[in-house]
Amino acid sequence: MAAIALAELWQSLTWEGNWGNEGLLLVAGLVIGSFSYIGLTGWLVRICNPDDTICQYAWVQPIAALGLFIIITIFFGFMTNSGVAARGAALAGAAIGLLVALSIGWRLNYGPLMDLSYQPLAGIPASTGLVALTETLTRQSAERTGGQQTALDTTLAGVTSPALLWRLRDFEKLTQVNSAAEALPTTAIITPANVELGMDQSYLGQGFTLDAPWSPVGLPPQQLV
Repeated sequence: MAAIALAELWQSLTWEGNWGNEGLLLVAGLVIGSFSYIGLTGWLVRICNPDDTICQYAWVQPIAALGLFIIITIFFGFMTNSGVAARGAALAGAAIGLLVALSIGWRLNYGPLMDLSYQPLAGIPASTGLVALTETLTRQSAERTGGQQTALDTTLAGVTSPALLWRLRDFEKLTQVNSAAEALPTTAIITPANVELGMDQSYLGQGFTLDAPWSPVGLPPQQLV
């Protein structure tokens, strides 16, 4: 349905639109959207003193910017026609939505796992322990193989974390088994917490938290946003 709506928007722009009108609304929307984003993020990271009224009400800035864009759109509707205003607003919304989608995709794939804001669409966000685990494996691999970071023979025993499987996708000697009892004596064995290895060989163990579940209950409005 979104693709059909975008196709109809583009068709309407091609047949009836004028980049001097809709394009001006697009530029205005992008500028106001950028201004709103800067104001919103500035308010989110700011620590306000109880007596600093201006700081506490800085969240009004993005709302006022959105109101300004609505006023500009209505003005265009009166000056030209409602179709021009609707197409311009839709074009600005589609452009901002595309930027947001690209930003979220980049953060999920390349952003550092240091806080939950980098994973807004993840059902169960990954923890920084996931990075620590993979860095430990790559470091051990480089030390034991003379520089190859993905050549360590590793066994995943009963671990099905999609995030961990993605992080270890380049490991050449990765073996997956259903339980620790089936694990082969490889250099590294990854098991769920509190699982005993079913073998006589000794291993040094270390715990890594892979997931970072959280709940919004009890968060103040600023942290919730």
